[in-house]
Amino acid sequence: MKKGVVFLVLGCICAVLSAQSIKVGGGGNFTANFITYAPTEDGKDLFKDVNSHMLGGGIYAFFDLTYVEFNAGVLFGNYNIDKTDDLSDEAKKGMDLTALKLGLFGKLPIAMGAFTLFPMLGIDGQIFINGKYMDEDIEAEDGRKAFNQLWFKAGMGLDIPLPAGGGKVFLRPEFLYGIRMNTDNEKDELDAVKDADPKVLNAIVGHGLDLKFAIGYSF
Repeated sequence: MKKGVVFLVLGCICAVLSAQSIKVGGGGNFTANFITYAPTEDGKDLFKDVNSHMLGGGIYAFFDLTYVEFNAGVLFGNYNIDKTDDLSDEAKKGMDLTALKLGLFGKLPIAMGAFTLFPMLGIDGQIFINGKYMDEDIEAEDGRKAFNQLWFKAGMGLDIPLPAGGGKVFLRPEFLYGIRMNTDNEKDELDAVKDADPKVLNAIVGHGLDLKFAIGYSF
């Protein structure tokens, strides 16, 4: 009985996979992320100069099954606060970061003649690998608490077939925008601020965008 169920499940999976088009590919991406403090009226002077941003880019690969896209890549970025007037020249360089990126997205392909447009929605994880601040390596535990992130993102993508590829090769630009859960450091900061004065800070909001451009092959 159990073997029959296993074979039935495997058969269903194979049937689903055989009914889907399989696409693979890879490319590069640009990322701009922002950390925005949302103070109350009482706390606006305390948190006016603490917003920060991260600019970066990297490479990634994707595996696509018509309605699902999985991607994985490496991100290289630099974190810095928005206003650096009071920092030393060395500190103004910010924190360099290398991270692993893993994403899983649902997508809805819409045929538009030769092109395929697809809205997409999913989750994107960032896992700290290493980093450097003021020429010093960031400790692994500190890096994980500051830079491990879970994102919820939505956007659009477009598959553009290349005539030279015989209909199998295509270009894939994607635009995504998202918000994320607070990091461990941000949770600790919110708790500390709440304990000191619960009326000065509403939230710390992480948000940002991704621009991706890849070349792929359809089986």
